[in-house]
Amino acid sequence: MEVTMKMLLVLSLLGLLASCLALQGDDPPAQDSREWLNSQEVMMSRSAANAVIKRHRRSYDYLERFFPQRKTSLEIKMEQCENYRPCDQLSEWVGFYTAYQRYFGPV
Repeated sequence: MEVTMKMLLVLSLLGLLASCLALQGDDPPAQDSREWLNSQEVMMSRSAANAVIKRHRRSYDYLERFFPQRKTSLEIKMEQCENYRPCDQLSEWVGFYTAYQRYFGPV
């Protein structure tokens, strides 16, 4: 058992060393950062930038008028327990399921 652990440790270290040596050759040549930025194309068109970065939607979802989001039954039961103070306090001590079963019945 002890020999296999040592062998596993040696193999993992050799694998780590091999991966480090493989990545060492991928470094870009040492240049001044300004020269490197000037050599690269930094500016891009608006359409190309919009294709890469999507704008976040506004907080109001227009489709919500047609397809309102529905809550799951468990979420409704959790809100019911939160609104009833003894159940809410007990849920902090023993958990939601036990507190809900005590005051409202099976989940």
